[in-house]
Amino acid sequence: MIFILITIVSTFYIALDFKHINKFISAQIPVKIRAVINDIKSRFLDVIYKYLKAYFTIYVITYSELTVGFLIIGIKYAFLIAFIIALVDILPVLGTGTVLIPWGIISIIQKDYFTGFALLILYAVIMIIRNIIEPKIVGSSIGLYPVVTLMAIFVGYNIFGGVGIFLMPITVLILKNLNDEGKIHIWKTVKKEESEEEKKDNKKNKNKKDKTD
Repeated sequence: MIFILITIVSTFYIALDFKHINKFISAQIPVKIRAVINDIKSRFLDVIYKYLKAYFTIYVITYSELTVGFLIIGIKYAFLIAFIIALVDILPVLGTGTVLIPWGIISIIQKDYFTGFALLILYAVIMIIRNIIEPKIVGSSIGLYPVVTLMAIFVGYNIFGGVGIFLMPITVLILKNLNDEGKIHIWKTVKKEESEEEKKDNKKNKNKKDKTD
């Protein structure tokens, strides 16, 4: 009770004097570090938007797969059930298997073998497609290489649980952008070599510019 009371009161005063507290804390931080923190804050909001956009795309794909599968199997209210299961799939830790696997097993126990095995096959197909497209879509949206995205999701899940699935890729991307811009130095950036076609195009553009000058 004391902990709850202190938390409520302190939250009230922090919210009331937020600007003053923020200025005081900012004054204690060196200018360079303060600039990096502000940069991380702005990037974080941008990455969150891109992340939500990527997972909305995955949601639409999963919903479409479920709807088509349910219509083929002949399940009533296919559109509504697909909508609900696709929402469950987006939640951390949970997935389509949370619904489809028990549903399939119960159907088999009830001797509805077609529906039972069809639901389990549908789950397997969705999982295979999900594991293929998720790193690609999320990586492309937020600007990370698919393999790095997959590693970040895996490491984040094992360290932080469900929250880590979203948190770790965002953290890696922010660190990558800051490192590429030279604001922090975690790893060395390798310059991408130009292809033969890029070299020819650059050479042509340079020649045109010289002629114009």
